[in-house]
Amino acid sequence: MCLITEHARLLQENQRLNALISGMESQAGQLPPMPPMPRSVKKITGTELNALLVKYGITLAGGSGDAEYLLMAKSEGQAFLDWYRDANPYTADDYDCEDFAWVMRAEAIKWMKGKYQWGYIEAEGIDEVFYNFPNHGFCFVVFDDLSVWFCDELALAAPMDYFTEAYKIKCHMAKA
Repeated sequence: MCLITEHARLLQENQRLNALISGMESQAGQLPPMPPMPRSVKKITGTELNALLVKYGITLAGGSGDAEYLLMAKSEGQAFLDWYRDANPYTADDYDCEDFAWVMRAEAIKWMKGKYQWGYIEAEGIDEVFYNFPNHGFCFVVFDDLSVWFCDELALAAPMDYFTEAYKIKCHMAKA
């Protein structure tokens, strides 16, 4: 069995059990209301965003999607991660890492009404000590202090439910 698949399955079971313990699952299985939309007003242009991401090895597919982005505070992004849960089971090649990352990004876009930056990336971890993994889909966010952070519900590129400061990767595809 693939170690990534087994890792994802165990993480998913852990999420389900934590949700049961904390009472997060309601009778209908619905999530609590979304956190308030970010209020930060710091902006970055697409050109500035590209320049900031390059030092981590991130190259945006087709350049940045927007001419300008708002940047949220890290605490606002963390409020989203504290709220967000994908109830779908991990299934190799069907509903796997890139699906988890795309859905997280889509929910973040809905939450922030498309005004703030929340990106998607497919990359390899090239840090031999902490983050060495094969091609994997996850998310990245640039916060209002211009710091770049990774988040990954499957806990391969970053711990589940928390941001990890960006590190050098081998990027295959990214979208802001």
